[in-house]
Amino acid sequence: MIDRPRPLHRLPLNAADASLLALDRLMGPGRVGGNLVHLVIEVDGGIDPARVTRAFERFVERSPWPAARLRRGAPLLPPYWKPSPRDRRSLPPVTEHRETENPSIDRFLEQRLNDPIDPFRGPPMRCDLLPPAHDGAS
Repeated sequence: MIDRPRPLHRLPLNAADASLLALDRLMGPGRVGGNLVHLVIEVDGGIDPARVTRAFERFVERSPWPAARLRRGAPLLPPYWKPSPRDRRSLPPVTEHRETENPSIDRFLEQRLNDPIDPFRGPPMRCDLLPPAHDGAS
């Protein structure tokens, strides 16, 4: 028998979450974009967005944070992460971008860093699949 984790009703904020919320409050809504981080992974060949979505589904079974939403606690209590229902709408969005949409990867990444993530309304992360960079040899 496989031991499945019990569903969680709340996930506490960690120190990094609390710090980012405090910075957001000090800097104004949507200004914490400077604290977003890119994880760029280059692979040979293409990546199927449907496979990435399925991987998120499997990952969320073990760690519900990527599909959680931030909720305000009762007065005098801190906010907390509320796991979302296990459906595709609650997963981090996986967006495939075509080469014609993004002539400059650097410019695109800078724009995405400035696109705010609102963890009260959506997932606390997102996944962008970009076309491979051309080395100019072809």
